[in-house]
Amino acid sequence: MVSLFAYVIAELLTLTIGRFFWRSVKRFPPSFAGVAFVGQFVGGFLIQCAPAGDWTMIGIGVLCLTFYTGLLGLLAVKLWAGTWGIFCDYSKSLFE
Repeated sequence: MVSLFAYVIAELLTLTIGRFFWRSVKRFPPSFAGVAFVGQFVGGFLIQCAPAGDWTMIGIGVLCLTFYTGLLGLLAVKLWAGTWGIFCDYSKSLFE
C-alpha cells in the first residue's frame, strides 16, 4: 500500500514539475543555463571536497560536470538553430 501511495505521488509530481519546468525554460532560456551552471557547481564541489581516495564521489562529480556541460552545449546549439521552442514543446509533451 505504501509503494502504491509513493508511486501516485511521484507520478503527480513528475507531471506537474516536468510541465512547469519546460514551460518556464521555453519562455526564459537563461533559467535553463542557470540550472546547468548549478549542476556544474555541484560537480566541481564534489570533486574538490571529496576525501582522499573517495573515487565514487569524484566519479559522480565528473559525471555531473560532463552532463551539465553537455546541457549547456545543447542550449547553445538549439538557440543558434532557432529550434529551442520546438525542443521545449517536444520535451513538455513527454510529460503528458
